[in-house]
Amino acid sequence: AFRSDSNVTASGFRLVYSSQLNSCGGTLTQSSASIDSPGYPSTYPPDVDCVWRINAPAGDTVLVSFLAVNMSSNCATDYIEVRDGNSNNASLIGKYCGTTVPASFSSTGSNLYINLRTSANGIGSGFRLSYVLGCGGALTATTSAQLIQSPNYPSNYPANKLCHWQITAPAGVRINLKFNRFDVRGTSTRCFGDYVEIFDGPTIGTPRLGLYCDANTPNSPIVSSGNAVWIRFNSDSANFGTGFELEYQQSNQSIITCGGLLTNATGTIVTPNYPNNYPNNVICRWSIRVPSGNHIIATFNAFNLEGGNNCPADSLTIADGVSQFAATLGTFCGSQLPSPVQSSGDQMLLTFSSNFGAPQTGFNISYTTGCGSTLTGFAGALTSPGYPRAYGSNINCTWIISQAVGRTVRVTFSTFHIRTTSKCSEDYIEFRNGNSLSSPLIGSRYCGDTAPLPITSSDNNLLVRFVSGSSGSGAGFRLSYQGQQLACGGIFTLGSTPLTITSPKFPQNYPSNVECEWTINAPANDNVAINFQNFTLETSNRCFSDYVEIRDGGNPVAPVLGRFCSTSLPPMISSTYNSMYIKFRSDFGAVNKGFSATLSIGCGGYRIGQSGSIISNGYPNAYKNNLNCSYVIQVTRGHTMNITFNDFSLQGGIGCPNDYVMIRDGKDASARLVGKYCGTSAPPGYTSSSDHAFVNFVTDGSITNKGFSLRFAQTNFVCGGTLTTPAGVITTPKYPGEYPLNVRCTWAITVQPGRAVRLQFKNFNFPTVVGGCTANHHVRIYLGGSTTDSPFVDYCGGNLPPVTTSSGNRMIVVFDSTVGSTQTHGGFSATYTSDGAGCGGIVTGALGIIQSPNYPQNYPNNQDCVWHVNEPNGTVALLFTVFRLEASSGSTCVTDYIQVYDGPNTNSPLLGTFCGSTLPTDLISSGPQLTLRFKTDQAGNNTGFRTYYKQGCGGRITAASGNITTPNYPGRYPASYDCLWIVSVSFLNAITLTFNNFNLQPSQSCLTADYIQVRNGPSKTAPLIGTFCGTTIPNPIRSSENHLYIRFHSDSSAHGTGTMMSWTSQHRSCGAVITSPQGTIYSTNWPRPYPISTECAWVITTSQSEYITLHFLLFDMETSVNCVNDYLAIYDDTHVHAKLLAKFCGTTVPMPFLIPTNKARIVFSSNANVTGRGFIIGYNTVCGGNLTGEYGTIQSPNYPNIYPRNRDCRWVLTGPPGQTISLTFSSINYGLENSASCNYDYIELRNGSSATDSLLGKFCGTNVPGRVTTTGNSMYVHFHSDGSQQFTGFQATWQASCNYHHNTSSGTFTSPNYPNNYWPNQDCYHTITVAAGNVITLSFTSINIAGSSQCLDDYVEIRSGLTSSSPLIGKFCGSSPIGEIVSSGNSMYLHFHSDGSTQSSGFAAQYISGPGCNQDFNTASGTLQSPNYPSNYASNLNCIFKIQSSGYRKRISLTFNDFALETSSGCTNDYIEIRNGPYQSSPLYNKFCGSSVPATFLSATTSLWIKFHTNAATNTRGFNASWVTVEGCGQNVTATSTPQFITSPNYPENYDNFADCRYFITAPTGKQIFYNFNFFLLTSTPICNQDYLDLMEIDSQGARATIGRYCSQFTPQPSFTSANVLVLSFISDASNTAPGFNMTYYIKDCALSYTGSGGRIVSENYPRSYFGNANCSYAITVPYNVVVLFFTDFELEQLFNCNGDYLSIYDGSSNSSSLAAQWCGTTLPPTFVSSTSSVFMKFVTDKNFHKRGFDISYMGSNDGCSGIITGPSGSLTSPNYPGNYPNSTTCSIIIDVESVKQITVTWTAMNIEETPSCTNDYVALYNGPDSNSPLVGQYCGSTLPSSYTTSSRQLLFTFVSDNVNTGQGFRATYTSV
Repeated sequence: AFRSDSNVTASGFRLVYSSQLNSCGGTLTQSSASIDSPGYPSTYPPDVDCVWRINAPAGDTVLVSFLAVNMSSNCATDYIEVRDGNSNNASLIGKYCGTTVPASFSSTGSNLYINLRTSANGIGSGFRLSYVLGCGGALTATTSAQLIQSPNYPSNYPANKLCHWQITAPAGVRINLKFNRFDVRGTSTRCFGDYVEIFDGPTIGTPRLGLYCDANTPNSPIVSSGNAVWIRFNSDSANFGTGFELEYQQSNQSIITCGGLLTNATGTIVTPNYPNNYPNNVICRWSIRVPSGNHIIATFNAFNLEGGNNCPADSLTIADGVSQFAATLGTFCGSQLPSPVQSSGDQMLLTFSSNFGAPQTGFNISYTTGCGSTLTGFAGALTSPGYPRAYGSNINCTWIISQAVGRTVRVTFSTFHIRTTSKCSEDYIEFRNGNSLSSPLIGSRYCGDTAPLPITSSDNNLLVRFVSGSSGSGAGFRLSYQGQQLACGGIFTLGSTPLTITSPKFPQNYPSNVECEWTINAPANDNVAINFQNFTLETSNRCFSDYVEIRDGGNPVAPVLGRFCSTSLPPMISSTYNSMYIKFRSDFGAVNKGFSATLSIGCGGYRIGQSGSIISNGYPNAYKNNLNCSYVIQVTRGHTMNITFNDFSLQGGIGCPNDYVMIRDGKDASARLVGKYCGTSAPPGYTSSSDHAFVNFVTDGSITNKGFSLRFAQTNFVCGGTLTTPAGVITTPKYPGEYPLNVRCTWAITVQPGRAVRLQFKNFNFPTVVGGCTANHHVRIYLGGSTTDSPFVDYCGGNLPPVTTSSGNRMIVVFDSTVGSTQTHGGFSATYTSDGAGCGGIVTGALGIIQSPNYPQNYPNNQDCVWHVNEPNGTVALLFTVFRLEASSGSTCVTDYIQVYDGPNTNSPLLGTFCGSTLPTDLISSGPQLTLRFKTDQAGNNTGFRTYYKQGCGGRITAASGNITTPNYPGRYPASYDCLWIVSVSFLNAITLTFNNFNLQPSQSCLTADYIQVRNGPSKTAPLIGTFCGTTIPNPIRSSENHLYIRFHSDSSAHGTGTMMSWTSQHRSCGAVITSPQGTIYSTNWPRPYPISTECAWVITTSQSEYITLHFLLFDMETSVNCVNDYLAIYDDTHVHAKLLAKFCGTTVPMPFLIPTNKARIVFSSNANVTGRGFIIGYNTVCGGNLTGEYGTIQSPNYPNIYPRNRDCRWVLTGPPGQTISLTFSSINYGLENSASCNYDYIELRNGSSATDSLLGKFCGTNVPGRVTTTGNSMYVHFHSDGSQQFTGFQATWQASCNYHHNTSSGTFTSPNYPNNYWPNQDCYHTITVAAGNVITLSFTSINIAGSSQCLDDYVEIRSGLTSSSPLIGKFCGSSPIGEIVSSGNSMYLHFHSDGSTQSSGFAAQYISGPGCNQDFNTASGTLQSPNYPSNYASNLNCIFKIQSSGYRKRISLTFNDFALETSSGCTNDYIEIRNGPYQSSPLYNKFCGSSVPATFLSATTSLWIKFHTNAATNTRGFNASWVTVEGCGQNVTATSTPQFITSPNYPENYDNFADCRYFITAPTGKQIFYNFNFFLLTSTPICNQDYLDLMEIDSQGARATIGRYCSQFTPQPSFTSANVLVLSFISDASNTAPGFNMTYYIKDCALSYTGSGGRIVSENYPRSYFGNANCSYAITVPYNVVVLFFTDFELEQLFNCNGDYLSIYDGSSNSSSLAAQWCGTTLPPTFVSSTSSVFMKFVTDKNFHKRGFDISYMGSNDGCSGIITGPSGSLTSPNYPGNYPNSTTCSIIIDVESVKQITVTWTAMNIEETPSCTNDYVALYNGPDSNSPLVGQYCGSTLPSSYTTSSRQLLFTFVSDNVNTGQGFRATYTSV
């Protein structure tokens, strides 16, 4: 057993063991073992024939080393025969006898055959050998260099691999080792995980030459001290590198004899040849052992070694013990004399090594033996030897006082008498700040009779050294020591000034073993941000050694935001709430400069971890204005994450112009936009494609709201990544198992520039294709380094894809299982390699990329590259995506250019020559071959070009008529296909295209899926006639040119049958309907004269937001006055009543003409007389226009598709006089080219109607602008694009402000667009002011506003006053009638709001003014009366009286003393209306008129609203009333741990009518209130709408949550609150009453801690139902390696994903540890074993369906299956239960039940390998604590043993399994009495 206490730790121990076999033969599969001949080391028996077969796993070999051989020298009779295989027929390796030990050897395969034969006369002890399995072997070093390589080198080595190589040289010859390549992914300088270990000898266990990994790379060469080395390579299950290549050969240096074992009390050690120079490449080891209880002090007399940082060459290492695992006391080199070094015990190892460098004189070291010890107590005392008697001479004592990390040591002397010498040179005591003699000296040496002042270390170790000389003698000393907390850290509150914290001693090195804690608090609703200015800490794996840890809260168990070490500056980090916990810790190892950091109030920052949450500033209270918070979320590298919003409430608006949350799929603001969100609808869940996500929260200066809360959690698998090796393997997650659903993995592969990526699939298994690849699980391969502009191919189904090659040195592979089938498959395995790529060549395939040499860097000069593109199955389509060549000075391309030929070589017809930066048109060959030539001159260059080629169909057609069909018509066309037909007829003709049928996949705008696109010309730049998809047959198309460009495209998803198109040509006719944005109009018969008596009309319609411009190229018509004969007329619309804009005739060519609309009609008319040549008119569109009204939309050309280059669009938006204009941009598909000053593409807004008015803003890039508003009724909008990059552009809505002020005595007004539906996102304001002294009566003649809970979406808000802060009268929505609304003064404010969702018809309202008679009362008593009382009141009154009681819980008693009003049916004329509350919308109590005095009325609340209304008819005396306030019910109480009670009024008697009681129960923040109703009886109603009790809770942030409403049908259950305030609202009406309720409440702590070796944990109230809203935690810490949980009983609510009640298990000390499991339902969880000594359990319940709960036994264990259980009852299982138990396992569990006498065991499951007498696998039961106790039984098989009751309080279970066969094991429960 290994045990450690809670104080000092050390490096521990390592035990190497092996098994030995001395039986006669057998089959061996262990990874290592020893084999002895029978009887070894005694004489072997005669006439034996033993065969051992050693079998290694496939791919491994067997390495054998003989340790001893002693047999007869006659190899014919007595021998050992070894064969390289599994039988005696295998190749012979060797036959051995005599006493010569054979050299080590290894098999060539995975089997080895060993045969021992002896005769009757043979004699000897036989043999002993050892073997290891794995890769490697026995090697012999020669004078020539040979190689060792890791498995798979240079590809990544495999996981969990162990290799051994033994290298030997001839006797007396040393071995040189040199690493040529090294990439072994171990972590920290201790090389955890993967490593290479080299031993200086023939076996493991000899001194280690080195332990190497990426964190501790080897220095070459390495030279052995003898003629053998042993090399071990190990890999774990993660982080694979390419491995290593090692060169070995014989060294030309002779073996130097040095070192040895030293056991004398004193001695001297020197380097070889000292004081002359030591030799090169020497390794010397001196082991010093002195009697137990002493320590060793090494003192340097001389020291001179080759130096250097970290001693890279020659060095001396001193270890605190003689084993290779002993802690290092120091490593020394150079010429500075080291301080003395002291061991902690009685052993020390000195290792000296030199390399090939410059040898020096070496060292001379004396060692002595001293007294002293290590003291670990919190406090204590120590004295000089013999105290209080005099100490003796020649004493050298050293004590090390060690405290826990984070503490210091304080020493105080009570006696001090040390002989005085000069400078205390002989007798003295000294103190050092650490645990070695080289630690810093505190003060100086002390002697004499004056005691030093108290001494305090800054380290957690203090070394005390006492020395006396040869004549020393004195009374000595006595000192006491005590541990103290280190003075660093603290609790701070942030203000406006930032706070700076540093590590101790910064900027000097921090001390070892320091622990500092800071708690930083910010004001409520703010966050804490930390920025590091300096950061230098020790580097370690997972920051295990020195680190800074930051937690999201004010305590050490808050969620971890990050743990940081090394020298990289951590990112800015922000807390979620207003506190942050920071911990700095240093261990006993290396120290560094430390850190400095600034803390301030802020938002945003990094969130690093496997899971976490982000909330808006101040959540759940309203966030602040003008925030811009950016959060970068990072999970474990290689993982993706899920982001879900738990709560979301932001200011809304179209395009989210004000407040919004923006999510991007990457680490910064340039990453792909996932979405921009606002309003109150929670954004959808999102899974990232990498280990980073970017969240940006922005607010403006207006409305705020509750904000948001989101949670992120990493997925539990690794997929995707960045690959930069020249070759590698990629697979789907969990391959070769089935991949998971809803996963998107992205691999970005980059190889050396100038080469290409070649991807080949080895296995491919996806669901059957239904609807195309993108509608199902698939793989997409981008042939370049971008997912936005690189061509791609999609693969799915079960067929193996072809080999795919990238265009350049980058390729992106995306695996997607997020759509389609719910069944998974095996996925894929693929390899990639780096292929050559150059200038020109032959390319073949359905899809590929060609790019200029060196792209995207500038291409070289003097290039002449020719690519021959072959596509045997169709035509070749060439599409350029980037084109930037040197521009030529003239119209021809003479410098750098591209030429494309329609055929196999440059003699084929030329399709075009291209240069400059204008993107060439799409090109298509007429046959299966196309040639591309790229030529550059000797000067000037540019980025070059990028084009992709793909298989096409179609071609050039010159026939006058014919048919065109999509591929495979009438069958379904293939996926991912492109066809291009260019139809050309004679110049004088036009083309009519007719669609005979039509079936294409539909999509929005017909551009995202499959489509047919037709253009009016021969190229892709010709005017677009239309883009068609779906199943509606397009109308016939008639060109105005003699060419048609027809393109067919299908994507990778679903596809249809396509279409057949027929075309014919005919002479160009007169007139046309034109929808393309540009084109040419010819007069009839052009170029011949136009005919007489003709009238033609061209109707042009373009997209919204565009004008039409006409450019006259030629004009020749008959001249006449006012153009009454032949003429050309232009109208501003397409209908016959359109406005005439211009009329032309004659021969003067008109100037360019602008039509300020998007529609036009051009009419040509000729009479019967003169004709002319006619005209040619070019037309195109310019975007923009003059828009007038109250509401509208503008957008960039082609939106939401790419806008064209070189466009200028200008709009003037004009609203009604007196209003303003607001422009709001949509976030959907928003994007412009970005530049620093928005000089390329931009939107410019001006405050007026012209380009010279003041600038409101200029915008570009992809960040959506906020809402922009003018000060007047006009806005000028200018959109500009240049000639380079293109984006999707914008769409924006504009509206005139809706602000009105009414100052007449009466009037009417409506919602916008009434009686039609109002527009979305409206905010209209009406203010009404009437004469002083009057009030306003408002009524709605119609109201229909989209309803919502609490009228949060669309509403009318009415206030008594002129501003939004005036007193609220009411907020209304829906269509229910609203009565008259009366102001309290002479003004009223009305706000109408609509959101972006549902719209309705709105409202119509009218108002009148009249005399005011309103009064407000807030005294304890008073009177009110009608105006003019006791005289008659006036007509047309609307008087509002409000009574507010004074004091908490006061109610109002109203009594009418006199009452005389006009009588009317239903009290419709004159009346008094009383409402139970402060508003007109409060509940109506009653309405009174006539002369009957109303009964005295008692309010249910603290206020009354009373309205007195009269009409124009009869007036009478009126009324006189008085009121008084009376005590109400309710309480404000504080919960404590002591139970208290709350009852209903009068309890246990019946409560009163009209009760309205509020009870507020408050507990400290962070505590839960437990409540239980002892009695509950209210009157019975079906829906609890008469007498009822409402329960609500309020948290420390003010957030409210309803628990429920209860009456006799719905009784509350015992429960916890989830917040610290509980509110009870008790209401009774005017009907029956009942006794009410009696409730107990108190604080119930549900956070428990458990320590010790074992015990029992049960849920609250077990075995009865647990309580609701519980949030209980159980922290278990044991003094062993791991915690084991056995589940005895388990019954929780069962909901999907455990969304109700659940038990979570965290593998560590808090809920910030890794979540290991989460369980609900009734299935008994499996036995759980932690990975550390702590487990944290969290039990959460909701308010519904409570069950029995759980019963758990726990125990501490060092091996995961042995330990002690101490609970009074519980359970236990075999390891891994209910899974199969492991082989070769022995477990012992002791049940020790205190204060009882007997234990009863019941077996509930038994499935153990069955053998006679249960000798192989079994469980044994002993009646006592150990195996010496009486055996109750030994069990196996599947029969349940009988129950058993012990005779004592202790019981032992022992479970044993051998190395074959397993089963489910056993489960047992126990009880005690």
